[in-house]
Parts: sequence; structure tokens; C-alpha cells
Amino acid sequence: MAFIKKNFLPLSSMANSDAPRHFSYKTVDSHATAVASGYFNDAANTLGLKQGDIITAVEATGGTETLSTIFVDAISGAGVVTVLSSVQTLS
Repeated sequence: MAFIKKNFLPLSSMANSDAPRHFSYKTVDSHATAVASGYFNDAANTLGLKQGDIITAVEATGGTETLSTIFVDAISGAGVVTVLSSVQTLS
């Protein structure tokens, strides 16, 4: 599947500062899909995601939920988002 904008919500209101912002995201995509290069491109292009921001994601695939902390590592000049992450299975 693809990134779903309506499932991506800001948890902080530091939009006008240099401080990292925190977002929440839920998807039925696997963790591997959600952390693939380019998955969050739409968030950078339309929602202002920037380098250093943090995303707390719940990924639910095949009945197993995982909780991920995703760090926006880089956004290229072409708008390609690269992330780093850690994951914990919820069960």
C-alpha cells in the first residue's frame, strides 16, 4: 500500500521552530514497507515533514501490530525521504 495522509497526525506544534516535531501514524503496511526510502515523501511534500522529525508508527500486518519510532534521517533535494527506525512487536 501507500502512505495515507489522513493517518498521519502532528503530536507537537513546533511548526515554526527548528525543534524536531513529533507525528503519529497508523498503517496496515509492514514495518519494512513503512521504512523504505520514499514511503513518507508525500508527508514531506504536503505536510511539512523535515529532517530530524520523529514519527511514532503502529504497523498492523497479518494481525500482528508493531510499534516503531521512526527518525527522519534525510530529505533529498528531489524530496525523497530516508528514515531510521526501531521496532517493537505488540502482543
